[in-house]
Amino acid sequence: MNDSDKIFKAFSDLTATKGTYHNKWICDESLVRILHMHYKNLKDIDKMRSKLVKRLNSQSGAFDNSNTKKLYAAKFQAICPFTATKRRIYYYYVGTGLPPQMPSNAVACSQAPAILSFSKTNDRQRSCNMPKQKSLPDEGSAGKKNKRKAASHTTEGGAAKSITPTPTKKRCSPRIAEQQFVPFSTQMGEFFEDDGDDEDDEDDDDNNNTDSGGGGGDSNNCSSGSSTEKTIPLYWQSPEAALLFGFDHGADVYNGLEKLIETFSTVLQSWQGYATTNIIQFDNDGGLTHHAIFELRNKCLYLRTAYQIALEELQVGVKWEELQKLLGNEV
Repeated sequence: MNDSDKIFKAFSDLTATKGTYHNKWICDESLVRILHMHYKNLKDIDKMRSKLVKRLNSQSGAFDNSNTKKLYAAKFQAICPFTATKRRIYYYYVGTGLPPQMPSNAVACSQAPAILSFSKTNDRQRSCNMPKQKSLPDEGSAGKKNKRKAASHTTEGGAAKSITPTPTKKRCSPRIAEQQFVPFSTQMGEFFEDDGDDEDDEDDDDNNNTDSGGGGGDSNNCSSGSSTEKTIPLYWQSPEAALLFGFDHGADVYNGLEKLIETFSTVLQSWQGYATTNIIQFDNDGGLTHHAIFELRNKCLYLRTAYQIALEELQVGVKWEELQKLLGNEV
């Protein structure tokens, strides 16, 4: 079995068992990365994208009922979402029902945003889990000699200066530490479902607190239920917090940011997620272009991360300028 047969067999098996990739347009580079994730033995194939394109083009058919394989293909000169360069991109559609309409303009890859987000998460995890580098035997002996030389040349005060700088410990965000236990085999369609699960968990917690606090109906039970609520730092009640994040004086800045985070998460959950929110006003009924949606989702990802860091770290005595470096490491 040659490389082309291996690639097509893996593609056929994956699309036959995974409904995640049905009835949506997926670009050639996304298919390569998806196949690499599910089939590790394909990573050793050279020029896999060109081989995949050549084989799928030969298997695709017309946009009508005569296409019994239900595999459709289209190509456009467009900006690649992975390299940000313009090239000829091939898009493929695995249908299960009526044939799709032949696109006249470049379509958006349905899996590219999830793959890019997943790749950034893995990069942050690898940077936090990076093992401490050990020196080679020669380097270790040389370091001891340099330390002895430094100890022999003391200053006038009698204190020796070490020539070996003290390594700084890289800070790892608590949110990244929680993500370190996410399995690599996560389905592509489930990348943005974590936020929804967290909201369900919060609803369950609220229901549990309500049941435990209202069981007896007296003031003691109510006070015991409210004692488990999260304590909000006093900083969020200050005029400085409202001014920093653009809220009116006296507004509930903490809850306001939490609602904005939920809105940003809704935008990031799907390609058309922005349409279900009031995050942007339309001048017409045409919606946004693919490029505008891509830029909007990137801004929402940046702002959601910034507001999450602010809610976790910002308090009296901590300045926002000190947290911008942490924001740059996470985004």
